[in-house]
Amino acid sequence: MIVNDYWIIGLFFLIGILIIYCLCIVVSSPYIKKSSQKKRTIKSKKHEQQLLLYQQINNNKKAVSILLCEKPLQKIQIDSTITNKQKYIAFCTCFYGTLENPAMIIKSPPSSQYDCYYITNNQDVLVRLQKTSWIGIYDDVPISNDAITSSMQAKKLKAVPESFACLQKYEYICYLDSKLDIDESVVLESIQQHPDVALIIKQHDFIPHSVQTEFQISMNQIRYYRQHEQYKKYIERQLKNGLKDVVEKHCETRLIIRKMHHPFTHSINVTWYQHIQECGIECQISFFFIQQLFANYIYIYPSNKVFVTQNK
Repeated sequence: MIVNDYWIIGLFFLIGILIIYCLCIVVSSPYIKKSSQKKRTIKSKKHEQQLLLYQQINNNKKAVSILLCEKPLQKIQIDSTITNKQKYIAFCTCFYGTLENPAMIIKSPPSSQYDCYYITNNQDVLVRLQKTSWIGIYDDVPISNDAITSSMQAKKLKAVPESFACLQKYEYICYLDSKLDIDESVVLESIQQHPDVALIIKQHDFIPHSVQTEFQISMNQIRYYRQHEQYKKYIERQLKNGLKDVVEKHCETRLIIRKMHHPFTHSINVTWYQHIQECGIECQISFFFIQQLFANYIYIYPSNKVFVTQNK
């Protein structure tokens, strides 16, 4: 009888555990379901972001067909075994348009140690460059008095410097606005500090984190205002694609340092050039969205980083 009593007690104990287990499943199932849905939502958003990036990159074929390249972009192979010190980095700037254009400024080259290229479609500018240590390069495209046309011609060097054969042999390319005097040592130091990124750029000095603010401030300049409807439509399309209109750091594009043999540099460049064609010449608007697509490969210095030299 004692054995049977223990057996009955054990049976009831097991039944009790089973009942408690079932109750736990019933009570917790809504939370498990919510958690599972949350994970699926996060995974879905990540997938959408990746899909958007792939779509942007795949659309690069359109941008490539627009470029006036000295060598097909698809066949460019940057030499990653460069040992010649002088081929480590090149500095480049440009001017497109007539001599009446106020942007026609020839500053001193930023380096006496490394090659400095000044690219232009104006042969009178080339003559003036002969009196400097700039390496003048002629880009045989029509000269225009129109500010938008000339500015768009200059975007090729700014966005896709590897489209120029003379720049394809360098490990790093530093693009600078022709109106800037920059400190070469700060550029070289930045490369050493961030050797693994594709692109180094600086946070804007005074425009905050919003693309709408960039747009509104740019409207004070006539050449930008002429394309204001184009900018609005472009911004709307990017927001519909899932990109943000506010970021932690908004960039200025007057100085850009690129690691040319980084696996993502070419994709960043050509994607940005495509966006410029779609957006218009106010390229800080288009780069606002490019930096979101390629955030893992771009380093943005804080606005207090000083690249501009004060002693020239």
